Amino acid sequence: MKTVLERAFELARTGGFQKIRELRRRLQEEGYNSSQIEGPVLMQQLREMSKAARAARNALTLEHCEKR
Repeated sequence: MKTVLERAFELARTGGFQKIRELRRRLQEEGYNSSQIEGPVLMQQLREMSKAARAARNALTLEHCEKR
């Protein structure tokens, strides 16, 4: 089993979470103790990673739509 931090970064890379609380909820649903997800630096890293993943996904979607 992965550590909670490893899984948190994996989830953030999907871009599927707008809020950290959503990511924490998902971790808890998967059986992780999300209390380790704390601190301003870690929170910022997760937010930025998720935001970048959403932006990349949106850019790909837009590019795909423009090609049609």
